[in-house]
Parts: sequence; structure tokens; C-alpha cells
Amino acid sequence: MPIFVPMKSWRSWLGPLIVGEVLGILIIGIVHVVPNPEGGWRFMLIDDAMISMCYARSLAEGCGWVWYCGAERVQGYTNFLWTLYMAFWHFLGFSGDIGALPILLTGLITIGMQVYWLYRLGEVVGGEAIGRMSAWVGAVFFPLIRWHVRGMETGVLAVLLTYYLYRLLRVESRWRLWDLVWVGVGVLVRMDFAVWAVGLAAWAAYTRKSWRLLWEVMSIVGIAGIALIAFQWAYYGEPVPHTYYVKVRSVPLLYRVLNGLISLAKYTYVNLALFATALYGLWRLGWRQEKSMLLGLSFGLGVLYKCGWRCLGESIYGKSFLADGYFRRYIPGGI
Repeated sequence: MPIFVPMKSWRSWLGPLIVGEVLGILIIGIVHVVPNPEGGWRFMLIDDAMISMCYARSLAEGCGWVWYCGAERVQGYTNFLWTLYMAFWHFLGFSGDIGALPILLTGLITIGMQVYWLYRLGEVVGGEAIGRMSAWVGAVFFPLIRWHVRGMETGVLAVLLTYYLYRLLRVESRWRLWDLVWVGVGVLVRMDFAVWAVGLAAWAAYTRKSWRLLWEVMSIVGIAGIALIAFQWAYYGEPVPHTYYVKVRSVPLLYRVLNGLISLAKYTYVNLALFATALYGLWRLGWRQEKSMLLGLSFGLGVLYKCGWRCLGESIYGKSFLADGYFRRYIPGGI
């Protein structure tokens, strides 16, 4: 099944789509476009995205998967397929001042896909009115739109997870081929996607009484994950990105645990009103309903990931982009 398809009730999500796109364009214009002293305009991404862009440029120039031509093989990125996607645009000639332009425009595309699938997810959960409200919340929620146009892979992953949640509410005894393809894509974009893919597939297998739903997803996750680890080990000499060794081994466990707990508390405090609204919506649906259980499990996995990643995989000053993107995608869909 395609990830973005037309539908009869397009008027229900066209308004949110336009608003979301306008907000995304404004963010790009204000934050990511600056005048070039030598004339013209320069398009920029955030720092972490530009690291991936540097690897993509080196690959396109024939220097391999390195930070710059002549550098040693050290994996400083964690988004394999996203970096490869950046390299594709470099191959087509988008480099220098306009190198980031296709990536920023991709963010606008994922905003549209996000609004659409939020509508579809809400529609399945509670009807057209809920779908329309979910689309509007996603379209005007600044942090969600902001993460789509920063140049990171979070926008793509957020769309994939929204689509995955939608399919989980409709799947019966086996997955469609496209569903499994998108799971594999998510893992190759960033391996963390496996947390949601396997966890939610286990829920589907249990509620549908079909364990095929779980082993099919686990097979795809395993194939994609093993292939990615094998490449990293063969090319860089390490099975995981170098950032793991920097952010885990260089920081004592106690500091990482405290960092995770403090980060979770701060994140909960900042988004308390939004979380409360989402939980109220789930309560209105009924906690024991299948739809509520699925959205609640997705939220729970996000909480565990947020704290666990901070405790075990992030430095004191690190930022868990993926967890933030997932949180900010889930909440509008859960209302």
C-alpha cells in the first residue's frame, strides 16, 4: 500500500495540510535560509543533519562513507538510509549553497504525509471528526512541524510510525507486503525504529491471535538490522556507530541514569498539558478498548525509549532526536 494516497474526503485534511505547509515554509525561510555574502542564498540544516550531509557529500564525490575526503573511516552518523538519500541529491548536482534545499523540501513533503496519516489514524480511532481534529493539531503543533524541516530523519520516521499505527488497527492475520517494506525502510533509516516495530507487532499478534504478525515483522527487522550491522562492521570495523562509544563509554553509568530521569521529568513537565489532553482522550475512548491499548502502548514505548536512551545511550548534553520526533507525532494522533 502506498504511503500517501488520495481519498474521497480530501476536504477534511486539505485545510490542515495547507496550514502545516505554510508553517513549514515560514520556518525554513526564517531559520534555514540566509543571504550569501557573495550573492544569492544559502540553505542550511541543523548541526547534526549537516554531519550526515558531509558523509553524503563524500560518498557522492567518490571518497566513501567518511566525514570528508581523506578522513579515516569513523561512523559519525546513525541514519544510514537518510544519509544515502542525501547522497542521492549530491549525485544530481545539489551541493554547496543549495545542497540542503532538497532535504528541506523533503521536510515539506513529510509534513503533508504526516497530516494525512494523522487524519487517517484519528478517523479509525474515533471517526471523521477525531481524524479532522488530529490533522489540525498536527498541523499547528510547532514542535512537530519544526522537526520535519530541520534536516533530520525524524520526519520520515514519524510518518512511518503513524502509518504503522494506522495499519495495526486494520491488520487481521498477516501483513501486506508494503507494510513490511516500510518496516524495513524504518530500520534502515535508523535502527531505533525496531523498538516500535517489534513492540507493537507483538501487541497485534496477541490481540489478533496470529503470531505470524510478529514473526513477519521480526524477520524483516532482523534482516535489515543484521545487514546494517554487517556493513558497519565490514566498513568501519565496529558493529555500531562511533557515537555509541563516545556517549556511553565516556560517561559514567550513574550520570547517565540521572540524566535520563531528569530529562524525562523535564520533558513531562514541558508537555504536561499536551500529555494530559492525550490521556483524557484515551480515557474517553475507554482504557480497555483495543484502540486505546495500542495508542497507550505506543506512548509507553516512547516513555521507555526516552528514559532508556538518555540513561544508556546519550551524554549529559545529548539530544534524543528520534524520541522527540516520535513523542510529538504520537500525541496529536492520540487525542
